[in-house]
Amino acid sequence: GVGTDSRHTMLEEMDTLSGFGMTPMDVLTAATSIGAKICSLSNVGVVAKEYIADLILMDSNPLEDLTKAFQNVSLVMKEGQVVVDSHQ
Repeated sequence: GVGTDSRHTMLEEMDTLSGFGMTPMDVLTAATSIGAKICSLSNVGVVAKEYIADLILMDSNPLEDLTKAFQNVSLVMKEGQVVVDSHQ
């Protein structure tokens, strides 16, 4: 799981995990569905019906470059509601 235990920010921790050889998909899974499982949360961590919708929209593909993608977040949704929209 990802939880800023070893670095200052989650992005730094995700970059560290990537540097240790985890694929970007594995890092994202660790930060989402595995993190939810570790915290015993049953309705978050994946995009699915009946789950709480916390989503981000990035200007680039995080599977190609995690750092670049997280530095260019253009939309944030919390529980299905837009809370940040940089395109407005």
